[in-house]
Amino acid sequence: MSFQENTTNAAVFMIVEDDEEIRSSVADALAELGRKTLRATNGDDAIRLLESINSADLIPHMIFLDVMMPTMGGEDFLKWKRSHPLFKDVPVAVMTAGKTRLDDPSVVAHITKPFDFDSLKLLVEDLCNGAAVKAQGEEAR
Repeated sequence: MSFQENTTNAAVFMIVEDDEEIRSSVADALAELGRKTLRATNGDDAIRLLESINSADLIPHMIFLDVMMPTMGGEDFLKWKRSHPLFKDVPVAVMTAGKTRLDDPSVVAHITKPFDFDSLKLLVEDLCNGAAVKAQGEEAR
């Protein structure tokens, strides 16, 4: 579980993934796009990290979420997220090695693992731009 200091007010994205290599690949793709990351190894770590946020600048603009993880998987994390007012509307990109689809209103994409870095970077850029547009639209209301 880790914070990356947000001194530039850049959009923050959370990665919840038990596989270090995949977590790092997603973080690298986000970093190349100038995004800051919060990282957690499972749903429990993600909840602890989110509950410790004391600044609106650190609320994630999007969460990249693995489905199958030890301790607490993606489905149980989504149940918690739905019940939390600060995070219930944060969009989620689900990452899975199988054909598991999570039916939740906040899920905006399903990403099949394994993925190559260049494809991941393009997808992350599309998702980040979509998340930014959604966030801007909500602020205008």
